[in-house]
Amino acid sequence: MTIRTDKRTGNRSTQCTGGIALIILALALLNAGCSSMGKSMKTGFLGGESENLVPFAEETIARLGGGSYPLAQETAVLIREFFDPPFDEITRLDQSLVDVDDITTSVMKYSVDLVSISEMKISAREKAGRLADSFTPMREPAQKHLDISDEDFDAILDEVRDADDFLAALRAIQPLIDATAVYFGFLMSDIEKTLNGAAIIIDGRIEKEFESLTEFLQTMEERKQKALIGLKLIHDHRSGDGEALVQLRGGNIILDESLASADPDQLESYLVERITLMKELLDTIGPDIALYRATHEELDEQHQRVLTNVGVARLNFLTWSRAHRRMSSGVKDPAKWFDIRELPETLVSAAVKAI
Repeated sequence: MTIRTDKRTGNRSTQCTGGIALIILALALLNAGCSSMGKSMKTGFLGGESENLVPFAEETIARLGGGSYPLAQETAVLIREFFDPPFDEITRLDQSLVDVDDITTSVMKYSVDLVSISEMKISAREKAGRLADSFTPMREPAQKHLDISDEDFDAILDEVRDADDFLAALRAIQPLIDATAVYFGFLMSDIEKTLNGAAIIIDGRIEKEFESLTEFLQTMEERKQKALIGLKLIHDHRSGDGEALVQLRGGNIILDESLASADPDQLESYLVERITLMKELLDTIGPDIALYRATHEELDEQHQRVLTNVGVARLNFLTWSRAHRRMSSGVKDPAKWFDIRELPETLVSAAVKAI
């Protein structure tokens, strides 16, 4: 889900990007899997028998088909008003979500294409060519932010097309799979950075909106602390401290000048009454205090939710690229393709850093 702004009217609306594409991909996967229902082995992958690739596509869609990355105005209640006037970070988050949708949809389509291509009744060389063609939609994302020239990119695709069998073609295309995963990592890092900036701006707007309230609360807290200090000084005086009353009267604690020479009992009553009055005032503005705290809590919850989603998405993409590598290396057990325990420890640590 993302937020779109009509450039002509300025009106904003929400849109489920990638949702229709995900349904289409799922249907394509269903059709591809129907022909192999009940079979665990296929022909044409290793030149003889090979693993059914449907689990690879299914797991790819399950892992990459969902996720929410921007601070979502459509689900916000209390912080919704603080998105206006618009600011650059929200615009960049919207664009980043478009980029995420584009790359994840392309990756899911590529994974489904693997199933279709592997089951085609054509030569291994033709399958390799189809595989190279299926990566075309990911060419721009894979090259973005990465130092891959057009010549190098074309050389990799030529190697894919020249492969003698489908497994060799999958191995040949792995550098582009890795490049796509690196690009996705760039996207996630950019979302994290922009998200943190947006949260700071919204936090500042909340503080500005409730500025008079927070100033009042600070004043009440300072006066409460002074009153408590005054009560302690009276206790100390009664316990024999000869300097306690001097400190009390000279400590800007007794604000009523008429009580400058009052006895300890009168001063104690005055301070207790002030503490009681402050409590009553705080009770009166309790709903405003609750609103202020709840607004901050909603921002913190949304911020943390997105950071968690970013960490999970980064890990899922790393796992996907690793699964593709293991599959292309000849590992036949689908359960081992997406086994997170097979990821290098450093990659896992980097992927879950934001969780």
